[in-house]
Amino acid sequence: MQKIVLMGFMGAGKSYWGPKLAQALGYSFIDLDQYIVQQEGSSIPELFAQKGEAYFRAQEKSYLLDLLEQKAPLVLALGGGTPCQAGILPLLLEQKGLQLIFIDPPLAVLQKRLAQEAEGRPLLAQKKGPALQKIIAQYWTQRRPYYLQAPYRFSGKQLDELLALIPRPPKPEQ
Repeated sequence: MQKIVLMGFMGAGKSYWGPKLAQALGYSFIDLDQYIVQQEGSSIPELFAQKGEAYFRAQEKSYLLDLLEQKAPLVLALGGGTPCQAGILPLLLEQKGLQLIFIDPPLAVLQKRLAQEAEGRPLLAQKKGPALQKIIAQYWTQRRPYYLQAPYRFSGKQLDELLALIPRPPKPEQ
């Protein structure tokens, strides 16, 4: 196993669980959104505002392809919309040496988390109260069919549960 890719909705915990999983396995961790910010020199809200979502999505795909070519073992957290782009999910599902895991907390948990951090998310900024909850539910409904194609699903509760999804090499006979 060389690459583990975590996908799920905004606020699912990809950036929380990714470093913990990487540390437990001795892998490197990269958050795709943070990687884009470093490479572009602008925050994601700034990229959306200044260059548009189409530019951001094109860069996101390009950087993802670059990261997938790296040979070192890696835990990679995708952005919430990354697997919904044309061609990305099939690429991830067909890639040898890659394990795709859907982090899947309940919608109510996501809505609570995202209500606290909506301003930092371009697709949710400027929304409040019932309008925010409605847009979260709409995006969740649209994106969930993509996420459900991942071969592995994690509830987002315990690191042991996540680690149990990772195949381990057989121990040498003694």
